[in-house]
Amino acid sequence: MRPMRMAVAHHTIDSGAHLDPVKGATPQNEMPVMPPLKLLRFSAVHERTGLSRSTIWRLEHRGQFPKHRPISTNAVAWVEGEVAAWIQAKVDVAL
Repeated sequence: MRPMRMAVAHHTIDSGAHLDPVKGATPQNEMPVMPPLKLLRFSAVHERTGLSRSTIWRLEHRGQFPKHRPISTNAVAWVEGEVAAWIQAKVDVAL
């Protein structure tokens, strides 16, 4: 099977033809492509978790929920991937 190549964000990505089988790392001259980061405001976090503002803040202060980040003088947001990981952890425990 021939390795596939595709261009993404001005970087060329191999389908694995040049990966080190021991380390699984890409060569130094190729940059790994990372998914875009997205910040969620409270309404989006509430919609995804079903938690109230006070519950989110209480869990956050106990270290049981991802920390919010200031994004301006009067606004905070949560990193989408961290919230998604928290939700997944809750789902995994429930199984």
